[in-house]
Amino acid sequence: MKKLFVIFLAGVFASCTNTDPISENHYVWTNNSEYEITFSSIGYGVSFEDEVISSKESFAIVFSNFGETGKAPETIETMTVGFDDGVRVVYGGTLVPVESHIPNVFYDQPFNPTWEENYEYKKLGRYEYQWTYTFTNADYEAAKAIVEGE
Repeated sequence: MKKLFVIFLAGVFASCTNTDPISENHYVWTNNSEYEITFSSIGYGVSFEDEVISSKESFAIVFSNFGETGKAPETIETMTVGFDDGVRVVYGGTLVPVESHIPNVFYDQPFNPTWEENYEYKKLGRYEYQWTYTFTNADYEAAKAIVEGE
């Protein structure tokens, strides 16, 4: 009986270690618009402030987490996107419950850089993923329409 108990305890302690792989998630924002863009993000692991991307340039960060699956951009709660002519919009993430929506934060917009479906997704390796959002002049026009419609 003692032997069985010792084997049981060994199994319990062995299962307490975290054996999940660490995945790397590369987030890339590319500016293919004619405007300089300043943007900030608040979210789980994907937070930064006042990053500037000139036209035809990119900004990237890497976020590591436990588990085999990539962390989708939907973990971004809000993203503020500003263009060099003063047009500025705050987008809300799709994981934010409707009852928590903040006034003057736009959630249901086609060029929302917090939506997973607006990103190009690539699996780079067994536990490595890349999410790329490309800003275009259409993003500017959509932001400008939001600001003018306020």
